Amino acid sequence: MLLQISKQKLLDILTIVGSAIERRHTINILSNVKIQISKDQLIATGSDLEVELKAKCTLNDGECIVEGETTIPARKLLEICKSLPPQAILKLTATEDDRCIITSGKSKFTIGTRPTDDFPMLLNGELKGVVVEVEQSELKRLFDKTAFAMAVQDVRFYLTGTLLEISPSLLKAVTTDGHRMAICETVIESNTPETKKVIIPRKGVSEIQRLVAANNKKLKLYFSNEFLHAEISQTTKDGDELTVFLTTKLIDGKFPDYSRVIPTRNDKKANLTLADFKDCLTRVAIL
Repeated sequence: MLLQISKQKLLDILTIVGSAIERRHTINILSNVKIQISKDQLIATGSDLEVELKAKCTLNDGECIVEGETTIPARKLLEICKSLPPQAILKLTATEDDRCIITSGKSKFTIGTRPTDDFPMLLNGELKGVVVEVEQSELKRLFDKTAFAMAVQDVRFYLTGTLLEISPSLLKAVTTDGHRMAICETVIESNTPETKKVIIPRKGVSEIQRLVAANNKKLKLYFSNEFLHAEISQTTKDGDELTVFLTTKLIDGKFPDYSRVIPTRNDKKANLTLADFKDCLTRVAIL
């Protein structure tokens, strides 16, 4: 494998997939990032066996010199990229003795690699199940409005995630920690004939919040009984188009019937100005 690429382009990709990579893991290879290059594209993958992030970008002519794949320690590669000048060009060479030689200008780094066959993947084939199409801004709003009410380190593990309730034209997010509850919904397009419920773990929710943007671009969500898979389009600062694939395991549990705790007889009502109400609460909270 021989790749010649700009520092910023590689840094953008590593920043995306790096958040799924744990610094210390019982499976050593999961501290590495998997890099695959072909004549016209580069794919980088990071995983912790709960969340898997894959970023794909198009390579320009001359960037892919020799096709191939390898896994490189993610943190080391990220630190090397950050230490180089903004306009630096990196040349990555994977050798047959499980090493990667990184050169840029007068700098040269040699780090150990591992075979890609040892890198575990969450999905080994196409994900079949419910397909949802939704705007990125609406999905972001859904999670931003509800994520605060997820439980933290609760023995009721099914409360440490977000319930997604999918119907043919509506997507509803529900969270609760037993003391408070948040519900938000949005209009979608889906292929499900009936309502489907899944629970996304906290880390999966956080990654989706980080990756989706407040724009009207649509993305697709694929749901099976075990996984959620998302395809997200992004544009880097340099104008490069990236496609990010996020796969997360779902929580296997039964979320409580939240509709039973919503009051139905609301005979006390008040109309408030949001800013004034917020100011009052801020002052009272001091004491």
